[in-house]
Amino acid sequence: MYYLSPKSEVSTVYSGMTLHYYGFEFSNSNDIWGKKYYKAVCAEGDCGYYVTSLYSAGIENENGFYAPYKGFYANGQLKEEGEILVESFGLPGKPFPDRHNVLNGKYYKPDGTLGSVVSQGTGTQTLWYPNGQMQWELELLDGQRVRCKQFSESGKLISKVEYIDGKEVYLETEKDSSESGND
Repeated sequence: MYYLSPKSEVSTVYSGMTLHYYGFEFSNSNDIWGKKYYKAVCAEGDCGYYVTSLYSAGIENENGFYAPYKGFYANGQLKEEGEILVESFGLPGKPFPDRHNVLNGKYYKPDGTLGSVVSQGTGTQTLWYPNGQMQWELELLDGQRVRCKQFSESGKLISKVEYIDGKEVYLETEKDSSESGND
């Protein structure tokens, strides 16, 4: 007798992500006879984790579908929530939620206050380190990335990228010597 119970595996696309599924694994299909993925959990160490439903929120495009997700600081406090694109890689399609491809999102500071909003693919996605320093700032316009800045935990700008015709153009890249131990 076979039992249909939840299982999990590490993503082949990103090792920090665990994909949860159920299925008999009789075939390579994305259904109960193969592996029917239903949730992805991505660990981010001291910065927390995020969880994505792998069921469509009803909004699909040629690259995948948008699904609800929530991110949390390591202490369990809400960090972010919204709908992000879930793409499919490999055969059968392994789901990959791209939390920087946002349809709608709200981003909260470590003190719980609302820090930024993306609505219908337009706005700014801002993420913070648990110490309150800005970690990431991504500007979006009509679902397209415009500009992105990354910061070290000490607040130093690490990289600045602009997107021209959908391609990344690096404007700045610096290493924070205090982060690497090379003072």
